[in-house]
Amino acid sequence: MNDHHTVEYTLTEKEYKEARKVFRTQSEKISRVAVLILFFVMFFLFFVEDQTGKIRVGILILIMFSFLIFIWLNNIGHMSNVLQPSTATITSRVINIKNKNSEFSLEWKYIEKITENKDFIHFLVPKKKPRKDIIIPKRAFSDSSEAEKFVNYATYFSEK
Repeated sequence: MNDHHTVEYTLTEKEYKEARKVFRTQSEKISRVAVLILFFVMFFLFFVEDQTGKIRVGILILIMFSFLIFIWLNNIGHMSNVLQPSTATITSRVINIKNKNSEFSLEWKYIEKITENKDFIHFLVPKKKPRKDIIIPKRAFSDSSEAEKFVNYATYFSEK
């Protein structure tokens, strides 16, 4: 097998959002529901508690909104980096993603799962790492056999 395989690509914002919806993990879905439930419980308590309780719950709501805004701003920063023209290189040891703003390499042991659909190749990275996933559009390859070869190499290296 080749020592490495490289592809250059650029994701559009629409593609990124579509891929995130398609490949969203069950734990991400549960987290979103849990945050919504927590918000509604706190909102309900705000109207039920006495005056002291309202202040306490109001502070909790303010903290929660601050946290949500932080997550939203963090996602915007992440998305602006993901949408840069990038180069993905896979070797027997790592997957390397490089663009004008950053470069990072992940050993295969940190790739939890490699999945694909007709439009994208998706590398799921556990949340403990700085990025949750790597998404490569299949249109970046000259043809479907090149995309298939890339996935086969990645799968082979990740299972070693």
